[in-house]
Amino acid sequence: MLGRHVYRVVAADGGAWAVRKDGEDRARGRRQGRDEAVAYASELAQADEPSKVVIENGDGTVDEERVFGVDEGQLVSDTMPDGTRIRGG
Repeated sequence: MLGRHVYRVVAADGGAWAVRKDGEDRARGRRQGRDEAVAYASELAQADEPSKVVIENGDGTVDEERVFGVDEGQLVSDTMPDGTRIRGG
């Protein structure tokens, strides 16, 4: 697959939260709490880099996105947003 693998944390029936991977028909899993679902999605994403976790609110809007890994061909900056250079070890 080209690009990032996307895992979504979405509200499910009965107050549970589902973890879905874009392009797949079935949820990867369900958790009773949102935090538990986010942790599970993050574990999956870390093992499937480059990837990201999209965390939705109960109404379907996006609350947060977490990015894991670097896309192939993406330049990794050695400069912080404030202009400070990062020194390698």
